[in-house]
Amino acid sequence: MFDGLSLPFDVGELVSAGGDLLGLVSGFALLGLGAFMFAPKIIGLIRQAFANRGKA
Repeated sequence: MFDGLSLPFDVGELVSAGGDLLGLVSGFALLGLGAFMFAPKIIGLIRQAFANRGKA
């Protein structure tokens, strides 16, 4: 079926490119995960600070 097919890269280059892409995307994924975890805590802290501003 694919007898005459030749690719411009080999398996090693494909695995290397996949690893590089995973390394690039994982940083953004961790950053997004951290934002979803810590954003509600920061928002709650700011709301509490404004709520207790006149009471201190």
